[in-house]
Amino acid sequence: MITKLEKLYDFLYPKKVLGFRIQPKELVEKINIICVVSKYLEFNILKEILESNNFKFIKEDQDFYSFKTYFSKNNEEGKRINIPVIYYFQIIKERSLLLFFTTSNKYDVEQTLGKFIERADGFYYSFLSPNLFEEIKNEIFKENPNTVIPYFTSIRKPHYKIECKIRPKESRSFTYRGTDGRETLEELKYYYGMLPQVIHFKIPNVVDFKIDYKGIFTFQDGDISYINHIIDKLTYLIANSKRIIDKSKFEYEKITTQKKELLILSSAPWSIMFDKPITFGEVDSIIEQLSKESRFKIINSYAEVGSLFWSATVTDYQKNSIFNIRSNGNKIIISPRYNNSFDSFLRFYQFFLENIKPNATIEELQ
Repeated sequence: MITKLEKLYDFLYPKKVLGFRIQPKELVEKINIICVVSKYLEFNILKEILESNNFKFIKEDQDFYSFKTYFSKNNEEGKRINIPVIYYFQIIKERSLLLFFTTSNKYDVEQTLGKFIERADGFYYSFLSPNLFEEIKNEIFKENPNTVIPYFTSIRKPHYKIECKIRPKESRSFTYRGTDGRETLEELKYYYGMLPQVIHFKIPNVVDFKIDYKGIFTFQDGDISYINHIIDKLTYLIANSKRIIDKSKFEYEKITTQKKELLILSSAPWSIMFDKPITFGEVDSIIEQLSKESRFKIINSYAEVGSLFWSATVTDYQKNSIFNIRSNGNKIIISPRYNNSFDSFLRFYQFFLENIKPNATIEELQ
């Protein structure tokens, strides 16, 4: 996969003759890179969608497109003001990926692009599962033993399935700043069952950047191309999940016989596979957490004890979609029903990865 991080960086911070960068006064040093998986990959369609959501097109370059938007907040005097935010983005069709770049901070991103992703149909973050976050962290440490973690945030919720040795039913959040981040991160996971949300990696003489579990990278200094291979691994996994989900369907096929025409329901489901089965006792907890944390609502739920059978209808009231689920404990089969989009399904899958089964995988039903 070819990203244009280096070209964008050269555009934002041009080089002097002696190699030093000139930083424009209106820009800050950090660049936030937001990986967004999308079903819309044609620029004209994206332009129409973005402009209908308060993004104003600035220009098209041979390497990327740029848009401007804003959000409102109170200044120190209590007066309402508009905060402008400029985004550049690249379309990578082979990964169903939109790679957004901005020099605005993460709060500004959450107030603009973040809110757009949450409400718009057909867009979602290229999120990191807990296992993928761990894999990337360990790979960085292996390749760069001198890596420092000066900052991270982590959380634990009572229903997490990751092992916790001390008071596992307690909710926790933790923000770290210091010089022994690598050791502290592992200790919090081992003793308190906490999972990282953001990790700041500082690799001496190489690169300085942060990774957010949503798939947001904050580049601060060094060789920006280092981030490319991490983005490549992340977006490959998300693109493969989207490919499987995109094959699912719910439609009526017209069949013509000698006497009449019939409408036959055709449904192509997909599944979430578990390494360890869910039990009858976990069903109520899953329903509660789905409703509380993920803005999903479960209706018509039915579960049988013993060899688990569970079926239900799921409403995603943020994306206005409906789908059916059924499970034998080893997997959940998801069948589209109404107004379904991959972003709703991806969020459902993300819920299971983060809260129930961190080793869960998406499988295509034959």
